[in-house]
Amino acid sequence: MLVLATAAGVALSRLPAMSQTLWDWDEVQFAMAVEEYDVPSYRPHPPGFPLFIALANIARAFAPSDFRALQAVTVLAAVSLFPLLFFLFRELRFPFATAWGGALLTMFVPNVWFYGGTGFSDVPALALTVAACAYLLRGARDRTSFLLGAFLLGLSAAMRPQALLVGAAPALVAAWKRRHRWRDIVLAIALGATTIAAAYAGAVLASSSYEDYVQTAAKLREYLRSVDSFLSPERPPLGVLFEFFFFRTLPGEPYGRLLVYAAAAGLLVTLLRREGRVVLLLLMFVPLQIFAWLMLDYHSVTRYGVMFAPMYAVLAAAAVIGVLAWIPGLGRAAGAVVIVLFAASWARWTFPALTEVRRHASPPVRAVMWLNENVPSSSMVYVHASFTSFARYFMGGRPHEKVESPADLGSVPAADDALLVSETSLPLLSAQRFVRGRGVLFEIARRRYFEVTVIRAGAWGEFGDGWHAMEWHGEAVWLWMGGRSEMSLPPAAGSMKLSLRLEPALEHGPPIIEAQLNGQLVERFALTETMEKSWVVPARSDGWNELVLTSDRFVNPLQEGISADGRDLSLRLLGYDWVPAKR
Repeated sequence: MLVLATAAGVALSRLPAMSQTLWDWDEVQFAMAVEEYDVPSYRPHPPGFPLFIALANIARAFAPSDFRALQAVTVLAAVSLFPLLFFLFRELRFPFATAWGGALLTMFVPNVWFYGGTGFSDVPALALTVAACAYLLRGARDRTSFLLGAFLLGLSAAMRPQALLVGAAPALVAAWKRRHRWRDIVLAIALGATTIAAAYAGAVLASSSYEDYVQTAAKLREYLRSVDSFLSPERPPLGVLFEFFFFRTLPGEPYGRLLVYAAAAGLLVTLLRREGRVVLLLLMFVPLQIFAWLMLDYHSVTRYGVMFAPMYAVLAAAAVIGVLAWIPGLGRAAGAVVIVLFAASWARWTFPALTEVRRHASPPVRAVMWLNENVPSSSMVYVHASFTSFARYFMGGRPHEKVESPADLGSVPAADDALLVSETSLPLLSAQRFVRGRGVLFEIARRRYFEVTVIRAGAWGEFGDGWHAMEWHGEAVWLWMGGRSEMSLPPAAGSMKLSLRLEPALEHGPPIIEAQLNGQLVERFALTETMEKSWVVPARSDGWNELVLTSDRFVNPLQEGISADGRDLSLRLLGYDWVPAKR
């Protein structure tokens, strides 16, 4: 009765996590795949997630949009996750209270809760993998469960191939227990392999061609190897990433860190008390965790943490219940109360993030909606490379072109009504900005697409030598320069209005700034405070316009003991504009 009541309560708690719109690149690719499946066109990305898309296509018959169909699959999986986790933990021979507490804690880990309301495949893959492992363990003593577990593991791999890393240990344990019934083992292997083969054969057949599918998958493998994996020279050292993948996969301080420490204590408690098959638990989840640590994008560590969360949660529950059970006058009921209070506190920390995604459209969707509502369909829209999937899915027949840098616009003036949409914040004073507040959500979700900017394409400049890296937070965007900086402004016909909003570093007094455009002095002035300067200037139409700023003084905070910032700082650019003077 307690399990049923808890399952019902947890199911209701999944509703506040339902996002209003899709948000991330992967969600768009999944939505495009529901509309038209073709892996070589990244509808979706390789290997194709065939089962996830197939289920979403079924849901699409009842859902108002592709995203809602994906979300329906994910939410149903999230609703089923608590009883499935309880089932798995009991099959791992954890006591009732520990299994119940571990399942409950898993459900309120922020990333598990958040991703359970999105259009991602992580939670459905976890639910299927948990079910497969539970039935495989039961299959050690029951033939039907053994075969069902093999089939479910095949389905899990058809959702996400990494599920095989989790299911391998339970499958081997069950096979060893049934080693005298080799026909069952052969049948189980055939059943799982056939399920996987059928799913991915379907993915190939639904795609444009077998050759294109294989080439696309090969390109993705090479990308993972050269960019995401430990072989990439740009990736932080494994020692640094170890903390991220093993200690910071559960967001929400101090709750995430406390759960990790409790899980470490729970490992010791379970070994001492010989409760549960804790070694098997580790063999299930740690290989996947190691694989993620070595091979996957470290920017998405909290998303990958969805798959590891059950291990941490059940070990933490074992610690709480086991320790309290040793204290005279207390028992497992007290441990259950502590678990409920901890889960409630963590839920309270998470809830603002869920409220944001439930009530408001994501920045990419808001940006595209603004374009479709305010810009004529004939206007050219240049799309930064990181936004191309959104453009393909949402812009329909609107003309658009992929660009990666201002140089891609060419050396002739862009059309006056041409626009650029970019995931990256750009410091244009006239920019349309679509921002999602960071806060709690920044700790849970992948840190992409929190800010989207729309600007006139003809104002997109290139920051050259002398400028430090662009920085931003929400709607604020800025760049620091040292003693001299260069900037290229797009070709333009006729006179242009150049505007700069500048803030000085005043440690050594107001700097004297000299602005030159195409080798001609624009103005020399003292920058005594934050100010906005504007000039009407002649512009080149046959090439880029070169803006040079020089300053007679700067400060190095590290060298002067002010802060740990070792850059030379003279002024901060808070925004610029480059518009026709007639405006």
